[in-house]
Amino acid sequence: MKKLTKMFLILTFGMLVSCGSDDSSDSNTFETDIIGTWELISSTANGLEFFESTECQTLLTFTATTIVSTEFYDYEDGNGCVLDYVSDSGTYTLSGNILTGTIDDETATFEILELNATTLKIQGNITEEGLSIIFIQTFVKI
Repeated sequence: MKKLTKMFLILTFGMLVSCGSDDSSDSNTFETDIIGTWELISSTANGLEFFESTECQTLLTFTATTIVSTEFYDYEDGNGCVLDYVSDSGTYTLSGNILTGTIDDETATFEILELNATTLKIQGNITEEGLSIIFIQTFVKI
């Protein structure tokens, strides 16, 4: 479960699938639009709502090359939001609509579904014990 939680953190700062930034896949637009602080507002796992609550606040801050995740909370059935990480940081790169991030020597790749001045929507895949999980996460810029 700890590995799944860590992968969720990595997925949180990245996620990918098919592009949608103002109908443009211009990587220069992505590079400028992604910079700032984003708040997670929705996350699905294999199409099921995994989380939709401002009570489980996760903030991502992108600079030109780094990502910082602060106040990461994990939702646990019966326990609500439980603090999992206070702060973690790493690096990321963009290539078109593909976002690749590394935290604690673990790398994950995501596809940006939508990125504009107010919304970041990403998709990522992980396989845990033979089970493939597709995450889609939506963030708003704050």
